Amino acid sequence: MKHLIKKLKELGFAIIIFIPILIVYTLLIYKNIIDSSDNTLRLTSFFVLLVYFLIVGILTGIIEKKKGIINGIIISSILIIIGFIFLRNESFKFIQIIKYLAFMASSTLGSILGVNIAHAYFKRKVTKHYLKNKIVK
Repeated sequence: MKHLIKKLKELGFAIIIFIPILIVYTLLIYKNIIDSSDNTLRLTSFFVLLVYFLIVGILTGIIEKKKGIINGIIISSILIIIGFIFLRNESFKFIQIIKYLAFMASSTLGSILGVNIAHAYFKRKVTKHYLKNKIVK
C-alpha cells in the first residue's frame, strides 16, 4: 500500500508538471513563436517531452530514494500507457518505438540522478548534524 501511495504521488507530480508545459507550449504555437510546420513541431515536441520525462524521473528518484533504474522505467511506462490511452487513433510506427524508448531512457536517467541527489542531500544533512553534535561535546 505504501508503494502504491508513492506511485500515485509521483503520477500526481507528473500531471501537475505536465499541465503548465502543455499550456505554455500551446500558447507558443498559437502565437506563432514555435513554427507549426510538421517537422519542426515534431522535433520540438520530442525535445520538450524528453525534458519532461527527465524532470519526472528526477522527482521520482527523489521521492523513492532507491532503485533509480527500476522506478524510472516504471513511471515512464505508466506515463506512456496513459499517453496511448489518449492517442488511440495514432498509427504505430517503428520510429515511435524509438521515441518511447528515448522517453524511458530519459526518465530512467532522471530517476538515477534523483536518487543520487536525495542521497547527497541526506549525506550532507547527516554530516552537518554529526559535526554539530561533535563540536558541542
